[in-house]
Amino acid sequence: MEHPGTMAQVMIKNATICLIFLSLTALLSAQDKKPPPESMATARRLIGELSSPSFDVRQKAFDALSAMGREILPLLNGAVERADPEARMRLQGLIAALPEGPPVKAAKLKTSLVSLGAIDETVAEFLNRLERTTPFKFKKPMTVPTQTRIALEMKEMPIFEALDTFFQAASLRWMLDGTGLIRLYKGNGGRPLTLYQGPFRIALNSLSRNMSMTFGLDAAEYAYIQTQIDIEPDAHVVGLWLPCMLDTLIDDTGASLKDSLPVNQNFNVASHRRSFNASLRLTPPTESSQEIRSLKGHFRYAVAESWDDIVLSLAGRDAAQPLVERGNVSAKLSSRVESPSEIKFKVELVRELLYADKDRRRPISEQRFECVDAQGRTILPIRKVSRQIMPKKEVFTIAVPPGEYDRLEIRVLRSIKERRMEFEFKNIPLR
Repeated sequence: MEHPGTMAQVMIKNATICLIFLSLTALLSAQDKKPPPESMATARRLIGELSSPSFDVRQKAFDALSAMGREILPLLNGAVERADPEARMRLQGLIAALPEGPPVKAAKLKTSLVSLGAIDETVAEFLNRLERTTPFKFKKPMTVPTQTRIALEMKEMPIFEALDTFFQAASLRWMLDGTGLIRLYKGNGGRPLTLYQGPFRIALNSLSRNMSMTFGLDAAEYAYIQTQIDIEPDAHVVGLWLPCMLDTLIDDTGASLKDSLPVNQNFNVASHRRSFNASLRLTPPTESSQEIRSLKGHFRYAVAESWDDIVLSLAGRDAAQPLVERGNVSAKLSSRVESPSEIKFKVELVRELLYADKDRRRPISEQRFECVDAQGRTILPIRKVSRQIMPKKEVFTIAVPPGEYDRLEIRVLRSIKERRMEFEFKNIPLR
């Protein structure tokens, strides 16, 4: 097996960069598919016809909307708040008549691949290309030189491997910070042994030995491997149980280095944080050991399985909104503050929290907010949505650019599904 630290062969050429980003594929139910724009326009026209004075027109509109299914459910929910009393009654009846959609299937997580081909550009140019073409964003202002010119060729490879290859060529280090941004540092700082599996980058950063003293017992020597797991920005991963579990660890003398003590795994939320570090304790290798022949392990992670969808009307200037309930969640728009540079919407959310443990001490909180303007375009928040935890409710502040908005679409995590990722490193040098 090829050494896990092996990177793509570097070749100097001049050519135009070709960046192909293959996004993760999520197998979603029909309720999560968005209809094409022409269908949305038809649905809006039919919703308007529910207020027609003609019974035949109203009935035909009702039947046509029923046939469109749950794909237009967010549009129907948004129209309820603005409709006249009779049309509201018909819309509510239409929503109630729609069949319940199946739960969202857990995302099928694949490795995102990138093909950079032959490149010859500065670090700054490379970063700009990545930001335009992939979900990666970089922490700015930069504290490292970005005008260094790099010439290399990289065939199709996992996106994390492409980052490792380029920044090693530029004598830079990178890491994902707590906000999901990539920070760059000077110096190679050693080369970790890395695997790229699914949306994960699994790295062994270092191996160290020390003496551990426990009161009442003799001092004992232990070895520690520092592990790191990075998650692609748009992967449907909501949390990890860490540290990893070691299943097999054998050195070249045939001795097992696996720690015999039980390991307590803790759940780590991955809503915004996409990089995690943990130490694994080993039985120290003997002086004659030259390498670890095989290290097999696994970690558990959670993906989103189903969501509750809520739509709040943003039409008009009146911030007072009735409470909207969907599934296990209720929400309402509590305030709207406009300024020349932005509009801030405050939303109150009441829901039953998910927990990663049976003792209900580790809550999982995952929610997404998207504003839709009067032209039907999706507008994302211009900065991280703030969250304030209050007795019996949560208050979120969503800031968007100035404009005319139609509705706010909210997705709240209802259930998760646990998955397992296995990995193996071979021929890890001990000298």
